[in-house]
Order: sequence, then structure tokens, then C-alpha cells
Amino acid sequence: VEARSVELCVKHILATKDHKKSDNADTDLFCDADMPILGETPGNYTKYSESVRAEFSAVDPADFTRGRIRELEKLLDMEPMFKTMYFRQKLEVSARRNMMDEIGNLLRGG
Repeated sequence: VEARSVELCVKHILATKDHKKSDNADTDLFCDADMPILGETPGNYTKYSESVRAEFSAVDPADFTRGRIRELEKLLDMEPMFKTMYFRQKLEVSARRNMMDEIGNLLRGG
């Protein structure tokens, strides 16, 4: 594999850490393809959020809640959240609703 291809793959993967707009359309698509679960149906999103909690089951509940809300708010602060028109049109509204619902649930102790 050419070094340029490897470098580009690394760039795509590292971009999923913060999901910021890139100067590369493929990187933006790669980042958006990393997040479609956020715009799933409410039931599927709930299963996803429960699996995230299970993954961090060793973390104190209060610490998890603070950290999870912080991460969700970072995503919600991104304008737009999805960088490609396809994902933005298809998932942005439902993703924002799901994450706001999760934050509300976390604040209620759920």
C-alpha cells in the first residue's frame, strides 16, 4: 500500500476523535459514517446508549453521567453535526433529538 494511502487512512481515523469539518470530503464522509447510530429510531438509540453505559460499567454512575453529558453536548454544539449533506438531511434532526432526550434522562437519574 502506498504511503499516501496509509496517511489518508490515518487522517480519516484520527478525525473521528473530534468530528470537526475537514478540508477533505472523504474525511467528512468517514466521520459522518461513524455516527449514524445517533440518528436512529428512539428505540435503537436507547439500546445504543444502554450499551455505552454497559461498556463503562466500572465507572461511578455520577462520573459517567457528567462525562456522557459533556460528550453529548460537544456533539450538539457542532454546527452542523453531520458534515455531508446526505447524513445531515437524513439524520441531523433525529440525532439531536435523541441526544437531548438522553441528556434529559441522565439528568433525571436514568
